[in-house]
Amino acid sequence: MARLYPSLFVKCHAPLNRVEAVLHLDRPSETAVLDGPGCHDAHGHPDPEMKPKIGSILCTDANAGMEVMSGVVPVDYIQPYWSNLFAYYLTEGYEKLGATLLNVVRNDRPKAREKVDLLRRHPVVTKGSNRVGDPTAPAGEEEDGRARLVIKAPRQGAFDNIHIAPRMRLPFEKALVEEIGSPNLLIPLTGRVADAAKWKMDDVVMAPFCAHDCFHLHWRWSDCASDPWACGWSSLGPYSVPGACMIPHNQTLDLRMRSDHQIAYIAKATNVPANKGVTFCHHGTAYALMVGKQVEGARASVLIGHSPSLQFRDDKKVWRATNSWAAFYWQLRYDLRARDFVYQPRERLDIYDLSGLLGM
Repeated sequence: MARLYPSLFVKCHAPLNRVEAVLHLDRPSETAVLDGPGCHDAHGHPDPEMKPKIGSILCTDANAGMEVMSGVVPVDYIQPYWSNLFAYYLTEGYEKLGATLLNVVRNDRPKAREKVDLLRRHPVVTKGSNRVGDPTAPAGEEEDGRARLVIKAPRQGAFDNIHIAPRMRLPFEKALVEEIGSPNLLIPLTGRVADAAKWKMDDVVMAPFCAHDCFHLHWRWSDCASDPWACGWSSLGPYSVPGACMIPHNQTLDLRMRSDHQIAYIAKATNVPANKGVTFCHHGTAYALMVGKQVEGARASVLIGHSPSLQFRDDKKVWRATNSWAAFYWQLRYDLRARDFVYQPRERLDIYDLSGLLGM
């Protein structure tokens, strides 16, 4: 992981009522290898799953009380599905929102708040559990409204982070879908043929963590994350409060999409004392180069979790979560549901009122 700090420091001998800074953060529309071998598969060949196109995903993390990723749950229990880790998300943000100004850190929202029925998450129950995020929960508590609940922390705005990275693809046109049962029993699914274009397998998004080549910017993390680097500001300084925004209390932050690979980071500070500096983008950004053991463990958890794990077979290869990043990421976002006796992919999260979510 490479850390980047495109920060701006302002200091004045006189008190300042207001200071505003705008940072333009850009990636090219396509990724390019300027030096070195580039992306390769396990056999040293150019990786057929990687696409040059760069896109973005805006994410809002799930918070404690939504029963998704409680801090008391061992890492072994955490399933990295989008419906478990995110309250909601938006891909192709520029296409859907244009240059709308997104209020992402809001001082006009000083208290926590919650709403229901703006969305419906389809979370995956953790291993050994009957309730999302809690391995000690009694049976029968999974469908009690939490899947329709969104909780936001003080100052939390429309989104918490953005990832700008190349898209991936599963390199086949059609493939037989097989469900991996227990213990690793392959169950052919009659009539289940994955059409890569119709099943959106030709434009796979890397999230919640990126395998590589991902520029990402977090201004807030879930209050379930308590590591100091994920904690936000208190009145005493940074790295202090789980779930708090990672900019000082006298600042707000807006984000404007300039394209799906370019953003404007618009920060405003008020009531800055004389000779007291103010730092914008103190939290910095990061660029993912590779994954560690914990992410590799998450790939394996997709095979043993409660959500049925799938593999895709054609006459050349079998793609599954542990040997294909694209198959892994696709399953974190989608599962299968039958409609009129035909299986189709379903988003693990349905958004009913995006404007309501962004404005709450």
